[in-house]
Amino acid sequence: MSIPEKLISSISSEERFLYISDELKNIGLIKHKRNVNLLLFFGTMIIVLAIAFSFAFPSLIDGEIDMVSLLLFLSLPSIVILGFVCIYNDVSNLAKSKEYVAISDKNLYIYRYYHRKNSDTVDKINLKNIYALIYGKIKYNKKTNNGNLTILQNKTVKHYSDDGTAKEYWNQSIHFIRFIPEILQFQRILESILYQF
Repeated sequence: MSIPEKLISSISSEERFLYISDELKNIGLIKHKRNVNLLLFFGTMIIVLAIAFSFAFPSLIDGEIDMVSLLLFLSLPSIVILGFVCIYNDVSNLAKSKEYVAISDKNLYIYRYYHRKNSDTVDKINLKNIYALIYGKIKYNKKTNNGNLTILQNKTVKHYSDDGTAKEYWNQSIHFIRFIPEILQFQRILESILYQF
């Protein structure tokens, strides 16, 4: 398992790593998306072929080849190639996006890499500010023990007005972590760390 450099550099030297997850990836979702894309592609191909044959078949029976029929038959291979490229690109982008969770003795970090945008972010959640955790098991994949986590967080934010005075107010935020492997083990680790706070 290779830990992303940005995730490691975002954790200060005063903190200790207590847990880092494997890559959070749902293979079932990737396969499902690929199957849906293939189904849509073949459905579109059947419609295109039906239109092409409805225009071209009568002229081929008569022995006449008109320009529309010729263009339809020449465009079919390019439509097939373009469809497969789109399906491959969509599924490979989903597979190349990455997500990790790390827990230190003070903070919880969520690393996300978005392949389509070519950007990565690290969300830092102070463990003291977490006031609710909602766990959920992924129901459609019964073979694995993967699950989701919703974190509700309260934090104090300072807002400075034009005259330089600062007002503090509570800001609530919600963080979602999906496809955590071995969710029960993760739950035990996280709650035993949060017990100190």
